[in-house]
Amino acid sequence: MFKVSVIGDYAVGKTSLIKRYMTDSFDEGYKATLGAAISSFQTSVRGSDVSLQVWDLAGQTSFRRVRVQYLFGTDFAIVVFDLTRKDTLDCVKEWVKDVRQGAPEVLLFLVGNKADLMEDRMVKPTTAEKVGKNLNMLGYLETSAKDGTNVKELFQTISEYLLEHTLASTK
Repeated sequence: MFKVSVIGDYAVGKTSLIKRYMTDSFDEGYKATLGAAISSFQTSVRGSDVSLQVWDLAGQTSFRRVRVQYLFGTDFAIVVFDLTRKDTLDCVKEWVKDVRQGAPEVLLFLVGNKADLMEDRMVKPTTAEKVGKNLNMLGYLETSAKDGTNVKELFQTISEYLLEHTLASTK
């Protein structure tokens, strides 16, 4: 069982990404997460079962004081920003700082969500890739929780990284 924390500013689509993956559905209404919501699911990677406990953390700044407590023990963090709001990419550095306080060995992956809103795009892929590289993240992917673009690929990629990391550390 791996703890995966999905973090980022409010309204970037963290909850919607998780819901899209788990139920293949999308809810147009915005409902802020309070504290943290926890989901569990299992996937298969190269014949091995990988269990993920996914923590969806509230993005509002009012939860910042307790954030590190929720992040403690995170194996993998998905850092999500909104491709239509550059300020959410600017905040990624603070999210990474917080998760590394609670889990210094955490694996990190950057996700630009809302790829379906190309006409409103404010962040170029090269800009996001540079931020991810500067923060030592494993990679960058653009998703759309609304239409499902790259959502399954995101969770499959994370599961593969976790399995590979576990196998490498047991050798």
